Amino acid sequence: MHVVCGNLRPRTHAGRRHFVAARLALLLVVAAGAMTGPAVAGAASSAAAWPPLAYRLDEVDISVQREPAHGLPPQRVSVSGSGEGMRQWQGRQESFRIDHDSLLDMVNALYRMRFFDLPARLLPPRSVFVKDDGSVGTQATRLHDATTTSICFTLSAYKKCVAYEADPPPELEAFVQRVLINTGRCVSSSPTPSRK
Repeated sequence: MHVVCGNLRPRTHAGRRHFVAARLALLLVVAAGAMTGPAVAGAASSAAAWPPLAYRLDEVDISVQREPAHGLPPQRVSVSGSGEGMRQWQGRQESFRIDHDSLLDMVNALYRMRFFDLPARLLPPRSVFVKDDGSVGTQATRLHDATTTSICFTLSAYKKCVAYEADPPPELEAFVQRVLINTGRCVSSSPTPSRK
């Protein structure tokens, strides 16, 4: 039995207003993209890293994966525009359904945090030190047995993934937590065995 997952949308009145405003903003961006010509398309070089200005919601696949340290089982959630979702948690694989509004909320969250401007790998924090000759050097913090998290947004002709081990932007970690925790409320009551 599948459960329709609507838990990923804002619940407060103010959250609903923000959600509706974000949906309208996305529609305006898509509409503006449809009206621009090739001269405008080449104006912003950073736009190449972003998804196309117009695409279908049923093309969207979003996945979140967390690989804990010390050999603990991975946590994975994937959702698609078709409404299908899969959650791998504590060695079990569970399916669920996600409604279009919840998926659109996830896509809007990625746009709001400028996910598509992030590098493919967020490096660990760096610190500076003074060398014997008085010059300043930098060093990366070493993270032994760190948990690795990756988020991917995929379309038929586009893919953007971001991976990190520590100190991501707070809104990115909040997105990951929300997806991992809230989809737990959406899973079916009859899990399927995990495939390795």
